[in-house]
Amino acid sequence: MRISKRLKFSFLIVSIMVLSGGVPAAIEPVVDKEKCEPIEVKLTITHTSGNQPNGAVQLDYQDASETYTYFMFSSKAQENRLEGKGKTISNLDRGEYNLYVQNPEGCTKHLNFKIN
Repeated sequence: MRISKRLKFSFLIVSIMVLSGGVPAAIEPVVDKEKCEPIEVKLTITHTSGNQPNGAVQLDYQDASETYTYFMFSSKAQENRLEGKGKTISNLDRGEYNLYVQNPEGCTKHLNFKIN
């Protein structure tokens, strides 16, 4: 039975969250880092307004032809997103977030951002 890299990565993230009791401090990729090309992504943040959970982050990838998956964590469990697709993460509350972007080869990039 062959397990996909995406499934291994998802299992790793969930395991770290369970063992650490929340947001992981760091996630090591399942693949060899030396074989990974850098993932170039620019974040455009929209802050909340009217004390509503209406913040957002736009992900603009340098390699737009590549398909990426994101995993996002915050101190509020309801804000966590696993295996997200697309270029916009919306309906975010104020807070600090950890974002992990993964390409199909299993290479990852970690980013931090804050929604005010």
